[in-house]
Amino acid sequence: MSLMDRVREIRADEARVDETQLGTARQALLREIGREQRKSTQRWVGFKVAAGGLAAISAVVAGTLLVPLWTDQAATAAEVLDQVADATISAQDTQLAPGQYLRVDRSWERVERWSSALADDDDPNTHPFVPVTEPADGAIHLRKGSVLFVPADRSDDWVYDTGPAESVVASYGQAGDRAAAEKDHWIGESEPNQVIALPGGKSQFLGRTALLDLPVSMWEATYEDMPRDPHELLQWYHDRYEAEGGRDEQYFDDWLLGSFDDLLMVGLAPPDLRAAMFRMLGLVPEVTLTSVDGDVATLSHVGRDGTERVLRFDVAEGTFEAIGIDQLTSGPGSDAAAPMQTISFSIVDSAPDPTQ
Repeated sequence: MSLMDRVREIRADEARVDETQLGTARQALLREIGREQRKSTQRWVGFKVAAGGLAAISAVVAGTLLVPLWTDQAATAAEVLDQVADATISAQDTQLAPGQYLRVDRSWERVERWSSALADDDDPNTHPFVPVTEPADGAIHLRKGSVLFVPADRSDDWVYDTGPAESVVASYGQAGDRAAAEKDHWIGESEPNQVIALPGGKSQFLGRTALLDLPVSMWEATYEDMPRDPHELLQWYHDRYEAEGGRDEQYFDDWLLGSFDDLLMVGLAPPDLRAAMFRMLGLVPEVTLTSVDGDVATLSHVGRDGTERVLRFDVAEGTFEAIGIDQLTSGPGSDAAAPMQTISFSIVDSAPDPTQ
């Protein structure tokens, strides 16, 4: 049975409850559970995680019996994601006063692999940095960060601080030092840090800085079209998958998880849509809960091609704060920290002045 067929059978006869009351109760209970278990739960480290035993807790709040998120051998990804969905309705981006900004700090780490054979073949059409699945004799670990300031009125100017240039933090393999030196040379030719005004959040093309990592405006119209019911939203994604040429049903969930690789797209979605997205992920059987540390829960999905995605949520804040994608199983760079994107949110009273 395909994922879509299984999903159509889920919760078909389930009674609805008062989401506001349940959400408030869950959040209050969650914070108490986090305090009690912070010392005993396992810390999330890269992709090497395991679920530890967690004490069973239950509570009665406002006359409703709650079976908490973290019960011994009973916690599921769907329960975690329901908690995140409840909390995201009142997340920080809903609390901005006029004139304030939502500060969005982003960072990402990745691994690039290097082929000396391609570097030395005198063919101008080949490139020595190769996909992580290709043969290589060197690798480098790269890190980059940026900051986006989103105004309370999103039709006003957003401010994008592109941050320092990407940096090489480690090298691996026989040709790792050579790869690092070549990348440092290319980085030295990159554009300097810029602070850019984006009217209404619209991306701009500025020389070699095309801001392709900031596709904010691309999603604005799409947000309006996306259903707020998790089952209908899953069908919406399925229709999109087919429209983009996806014909093999068994790869749909891989494609679906890949659509969540853009943390900014998810983080800046309207709160009710974020809630639907999180609950929709809970409908995917292959998404599993792997660890909990206080308010932070880590989920995992292994694709048909062996690619592992690890998704990290702050359950109390209702934020999707990190995603890691691990494709390297052997060769140079396979012992590096897995490629990771992180995002965090805070409210500030001002934004830096644009440099252009």
